Amino acid sequence: MAEKDKTHGFSIRLLKEESNNVNIKSLLKIGNAEIVDNSTLPTDKKGYRCIEDSNKVYHYRIADKYDAYLKKTFNPNTWWSNFLNLNTRLDSPSYYFIMFVPLSHNGVERKLVYTFGYGHTILNEEHIEYNFGLKVALNSIDPEKLKSADKFAPSNQTKQTRTQLSIGSSLYGLGFNEFEEIIKKLSGLCKDEYKNIFTSVTGSDSLKINSKLKLEQIEELSKKIIELYSSDEYTKHPQLSNVDKISKVKDPVKISLLDTNLIDNFNKKDSNIFLTNYEMIEYEDYEYYGYSGFSSTNIFSDLDINDLYNELLQTNVSIENLKKYQVKIYKNENDTNPKHWKLYNCIVTDAQLDEKHYILSLGTWYEVDKNFIEHVETIINNLEIKSSNLFNDYDASIYNKLDESDSNKLNGEIIDQKLKYEKRYNKEMAQKNNFVLLDQELIRINGAPYEICDIYDPNENTFYHVKRKHSGSSELSHLFNQGIHSERMASVDIDNQYSTQFKDKTHYDLQENRKIRYVIITPPNSKNELTMPIFSKISLYNAINELRAMKCLDVQYMFVKEINIEKKQKKKNKKTNTENEED
Repeated sequence: MAEKDKTHGFSIRLLKEESNNVNIKSLLKIGNAEIVDNSTLPTDKKGYRCIEDSNKVYHYRIADKYDAYLKKTFNPNTWWSNFLNLNTRLDSPSYYFIMFVPLSHNGVERKLVYTFGYGHTILNEEHIEYNFGLKVALNSIDPEKLKSADKFAPSNQTKQTRTQLSIGSSLYGLGFNEFEEIIKKLSGLCKDEYKNIFTSVTGSDSLKINSKLKLEQIEELSKKIIELYSSDEYTKHPQLSNVDKISKVKDPVKISLLDTNLIDNFNKKDSNIFLTNYEMIEYEDYEYYGYSGFSSTNIFSDLDINDLYNELLQTNVSIENLKKYQVKIYKNENDTNPKHWKLYNCIVTDAQLDEKHYILSLGTWYEVDKNFIEHVETIINNLEIKSSNLFNDYDASIYNKLDESDSNKLNGEIIDQKLKYEKRYNKEMAQKNNFVLLDQELIRINGAPYEICDIYDPNENTFYHVKRKHSGSSELSHLFNQGIHSERMASVDIDNQYSTQFKDKTHYDLQENRKIRYVIITPPNSKNELTMPIFSKISLYNAINELRAMKCLDVQYMFVKEINIEKKQKKKNKKTNTENEED
């Protein structure tokens, strides 16, 4: 195949407008490396320049118009050396290479950044435009030919997923829920009108495309990319118009106000703040969590904001502290090189500012569509049971202490201690009301385990699902999904498996017109209110819609106050002295 027909993969980013004139040493993570012109390099017998010093960064002028920078590293990858006419020998090692393409669009000066080899790893991300590639992808990909989507759902345990299909599909075919999820990356085949420029497209903060264009066509390509980024054409498509129902907050003044609100609540030890993993991990590879940057000497089995509150000895912390402190995750007790993340990036919470709703997740503030939130609030508020004498306050000083009779196993497996606390409470509430206790009584449908509910009221045919709202160890979406899964299995009742086991457990026949009640046990927030985060309200809203689709129309929820909460006992110190030093 001739060189002109070759398809190459390009990785492109966009500098923030305010970063156009930033010094190159601030744009690149090159430390104290000296920047020199490539003409200073020695040449071999064929006239190719030879890089010998990996502590220098070499400046190139590509096509007499684009500034570019080359730095030596390891591993081969050299097709782009010929494409860019570098006239530089790149034999066994690979390189960091970055090229800046300036251009003007509608009177605004912008700079695209083309990276080759490992170039993207030395580019300072703080200067890169958020979601640049995603917006280009939304405008250029055929909406019916999407191949992959990376999504995350902000919650007290942020869920991150990747869905891939072998054939093109719509966004909903990739399982996207615009009311709960945020698209981080999107891949697919481009629309016919762009196939002469590029074919496949992947967009996140960066843009990755496959193109047959030559060097002299880079400017044409760049102009088209900026046009696509500047367009809102995708919002006119019915399936893509809802992508921005949850959008990033970019205004630094608003971010500062939201951070101030976060710090105020954090220093009040608000229960509406949660911790989550910053990135997807393989849980079988890790056992413990810890904290560093302050005097913390303990490790824990999960991320719990209350553990963090108890570890912090100082009364107040600042936003700078949250961005300096770290969450560490250990493979075992003796792990001296744990994975670590900024604490700020692991915090999940929500806030209201100027009558708008915001969510902090994975280090970024997001604004949630106001009309949608108002709709959710209206539906949810109308379904709350404001007063009930069926369930007592959850007295932690009583229920969080186990006695000899407390079972330690569920169907032969060790169960979480917190589940035993809940069962003790549920047992007393069932006895008080002459209801049937079903907590941890599993049934099996085609071999798969399901929970019927925690407490069943045979007189009103009501299924009570009860959950304590912990700060980081179990999310309310689990509670809501429990009701969905149980109702789905009951309504289908495959081979009478559900109804038969239901009668075995309760001694009552399974009836139609089932009522579902979600009981949320939670301590009051800093304003002495019983509430739940906005992302949990959205999860409940979606659960209600799913249940209604199954003809389960009588769904409500109630709060139970958790009182007399005792501070947790810290775990045994298992860190080394070096890990306790401030970072």
